[in-house]
Amino acid sequence: MAAQITIIMPTYNAASYLEEAIKSIVNQTFSNFECIIINDASNDGTDTILSSLSDPRFTILHNQTQRGLSYCINKALLYAKTPYIARMDADDLMLPNRLEIQYHFLENNPQIEACGTWATYFSSDTATLNTHQLTPPTTMEAIHCQTLWGVPFVHASIMFRKELLTKKIYYDESLKVAQDYYLAIQMALQKPAVVIQNIPDKLYLIRKHKQRTSLTLKDIAKKQITQQRNELLKELSIDFEPNIITLINKALEEDLTKISELALWNHCLTTIWEANQKKQLFDREALRQNLQHQWLKQFAGKTYLGKKYFTLMKKSIFSPYPTYNWQQKSKLYLKALMKI
Repeated sequence: MAAQITIIMPTYNAASYLEEAIKSIVNQTFSNFECIIINDASNDGTDTILSSLSDPRFTILHNQTQRGLSYCINKALLYAKTPYIARMDADDLMLPNRLEIQYHFLENNPQIEACGTWATYFSSDTATLNTHQLTPPTTMEAIHCQTLWGVPFVHASIMFRKELLTKKIYYDESLKVAQDYYLAIQMALQKPAVVIQNIPDKLYLIRKHKQRTSLTLKDIAKKQITQQRNELLKELSIDFEPNIITLINKALEEDLTKISELALWNHCLTTIWEANQKKQLFDREALRQNLQHQWLKQFAGKTYLGKKYFTLMKKSIFSPYPTYNWQQKSKLYLKALMKI
């Protein structure tokens, strides 16, 4: 049987982890794959490791100068000959049945164009799995709504049909980081939107180490994600003031503790809801659930903020207050009155 999947794995100075990553590919229960490794001008001994590879399923491409992740992926896509494309990072691992599960999932669901998986973090000694897991939304509608806040899938776990490239889905080579967020927004904005699902199975392992790009370029990533989110909001005809943009970034990283912040957060979410009612960019029910989840994350358990908090709870379209019985409403009011 000819190769059915092309695994694309860029690598830059990941020699310490590269052999393990390759081993996790070789050990896949689905063996009909080709793997394209793009060495992005590494200077840490990566060449030696790659030159020792004798498995004919592996193709090695070398960049003379460092060009970045997006360039490497786009370059590899030109060489891919299979119906399916799978991503992989050179410092991570795949569980042995990852390719098999995703391949059969796409084969059995021809309407689905791409799928990701859930993931688990692990420490650099590879012996200890971290309790931190990534469990992004599973349905297409929920995935696209989640692009309002960040990347709605584990990027390196993605497998997609090669024909998806005919929709002009590509990686922006001007971006140093946040390429995955750019990809997610492209998928959401397609007409019709790309049909993508996340398989609720932890098939991918993400290595935690200090040299990881997402950590070393964290500030740049935050800036680029903010810019991309603002462009997405413009599709809803929303152009938030700088104070709301700042608040969004804060709300996604920490607890809002001031009543003024909660009032502005409620305004932000309400604005998105009302704009989508007109534009219908996102599925209505999926967006309602998403915005309510974001609202509850910040509003739950803050009666210590007093009567203004109670007023917001009563008036917000995202509040569960209307579903409370009279005892629950009375208890909430008394706690807010007493600021406890």
